[in-house]
Amino acid sequence: MRPIAWYLNLDAEDELCDPDGYAPSAAMRHRVERLGERLAASLLVPGDCTVTSTSVGIGTAFLGQAWCPTPGGLDTLRTAGVSVPPAPPLPVLQRVNHRAFCASLGQPLPDAAFVQDATALHAHVASHPGVIWLFKRPFGFAGRGRIRTAWPVESLAFERWIQKSFEIGDGLQVEPWVERELDAAIHGWVHATAPPQVGVPVLQECSMLGAWIRSRPPRPGELTQAEELNLLRTADVVAQSLHDAGYFGPFGVDAYRWRDAAGRSHFNPRSEINARYTMAWHLGMGGWRPDMQDHE
Repeated sequence: MRPIAWYLNLDAEDELCDPDGYAPSAAMRHRVERLGERLAASLLVPGDCTVTSTSVGIGTAFLGQAWCPTPGGLDTLRTAGVSVPPAPPLPVLQRVNHRAFCASLGQPLPDAAFVQDATALHAHVASHPGVIWLFKRPFGFAGRGRIRTAWPVESLAFERWIQKSFEIGDGLQVEPWVERELDAAIHGWVHATAPPQVGVPVLQECSMLGAWIRSRPPRPGELTQAEELNLLRTADVVAQSLHDAGYFGPFGVDAYRWRDAAGRSHFNPRSEINARYTMAWHLGMGGWRPDMQDHE
């Protein structure tokens, strides 16, 4: 099995949103580097290495692998001199990582919607008075690209954020804010010419706005049997949808348990789809490494 040279472009969504204007700030580069150090500890196996934007001469003995195979990520691997495997084209990566793709499979959370413009947004929120909303831009990661607010919005800054969202993007995911009790995820690998492989459920600790903190296997009974089955079925549907869209590679599906105002417990098995590696992908695959098998 060939060693892998990893390019951990954890800010890939920024490039997917604006491929031509993509230019990460120094602060973003520093943040990505810090997160990448945590990820490398679990993702890399002995013999692997990491690639930076200045790496050269690593050699074709290494197989190149990006967190997300964006054009910039692939260019960095080529500059490093590693062997670069086939990857989905940019339009496919943009489509399957866009929140509209997740929304196209249905909205598991009641009263959630993906809206294309300000008129649709106002009509939707006006039909649900008294709700606290979570607005998500089409591309986001680590809790970025989202705000939580009442309606009408709580500040002029929030109003401008929403206006800008429609100027720079293609719609907004609009969700009622719910009290999350447990965050979970399921991961897998979509093969180009073989059936997908799905991993095992994991639990996640996230910030209030959804930024990943850490992941771990569930303890016995933490997920109900119905929730585990729901996660596995959802992963199968997502994997097939990704394959049908022309995507191949790693993916993750975020999920959570929440409680309504009456105290009833519910489970959202698909809050987000990440068509790339994730911070918990290695753990969620239960030790399987189909990413290595695909390129042996």
